[in-house]
Amino acid sequence: MFVPGIVLQELLSGTRSAAQRLRLEEILEGFEVRTASVEDHRLAATIRDDCRQRGVAAAAIDCLITAQVIRADAHLFTLDRDFDRIAAVSNLHLLKES
Repeated sequence: MFVPGIVLQELLSGTRSAAQRLRLEEILEGFEVRTASVEDHRLAATIRDDCRQRGVAAAAIDCLITAQVIRADAHLFTLDRDFDRIAAVSNLHLLKES
């Protein structure tokens, strides 16, 4: 299991207090944080182009997350439904909540 670096930033940006941020940082210490490579960025651009050509709105950051997950041959756990649409036009595998 890993956390893309951009996801770490998004999570920490959403905290409401210094105490909440510190607690979240402590929780996330147990996860590997992976920064995006040049290849990840290239694939993200391709994914975004593919989405656009198929009429799927996709944020650049979501495409970068998707690229990192695909290149790691991993599954993405998310509650964000935007990734359902991206998965429909890419090789993204989602881990569904049970």
